[in-house]
Amino acid sequence: TQSTGLMSVSLFPYELVPVDGQSLTSFKEQFDSIVVISSTLPETFPGRDVLIATSKVDKKATEAVGFFPSSEAPGGRLIYSPTGVLDGDTDDIRSYASASRAGMKRAVESGSSKPLLFFAKKPERVEHSKALEVGLLEALAGLYQPLTTRERSEYKESVAKVGFSSLWHTKEQLEHIAKIVKAIEQSRRLARDVGGPDPERMTPYRFADYVEASFKGLKNVTVTVKKDRETLLKEYPLLCSVARCSMTVPRHQPCVIRLEYHPPGPIKETLFLAGKVWINYN
Repeated sequence: TQSTGLMSVSLFPYELVPVDGQSLTSFKEQFDSIVVISSTLPETFPGRDVLIATSKVDKKATEAVGFFPSSEAPGGRLIYSPTGVLDGDTDDIRSYASASRAGMKRAVESGSSKPLLFFAKKPERVEHSKALEVGLLEALAGLYQPLTTRERSEYKESVAKVGFSSLWHTKEQLEHIAKIVKAIEQSRRLARDVGGPDPERMTPYRFADYVEASFKGLKNVTVTVKKDRETLLKEYPLLCSVARCSMTVPRHQPCVIRLEYHPPGPIKETLFLAGKVWINYN
């Protein structure tokens, strides 16, 4: 959580909970919906009988994302989100991403604030081996709201907790995935935050303030911001050439941010990444 000048916002406002797929029913009270993601109807999951009964009178029940009330499902909410066929030449891992995002969206629309994503079948193709990670990241991406929306005093997150589970991962593997996915999504949310707002919200100096606040307190990371005009003219003449029109407007004057990560232990390789942020003023 950080202060952005208007109010405090969080780069990851959800509790991410890995759940053992072999004991889903024991976690029923912790969540208020279950989103089942699969290519075909799984053999077992909470609320399966309801989905089977519905599919007997509605052939489309298992062909598109749908909501099914079930006393067996957490919160009485079962969402089934099929990936579709996965054995075609063009059927790649994005099918899991699309199904996960659609399922999460439907769960939130139903009023769920603690959805549990259940990846019911182990992918048969090796190129789909990261289906859980890709699906979970896409589901979380669907929950993202722009920075300027989250900074409004009346804004409240619609989701407080996200659970995820599969039948082909161990508890230890799920816990490791939770750490990796959380780190990736925090990074992506930071990138969306600084690259998405309007030019007034994310002026160069406010951009720098946001980056400094985001990395404050992190070990092995240093943030240096260069704002002095004479220094920029000397060290970054091309930057100043591009920014010559905005030099007369103090809040739109350029600055340079330098992020340095110094890992523990011996350093075997050094990477340099350079880029710029361009805000559309039209």
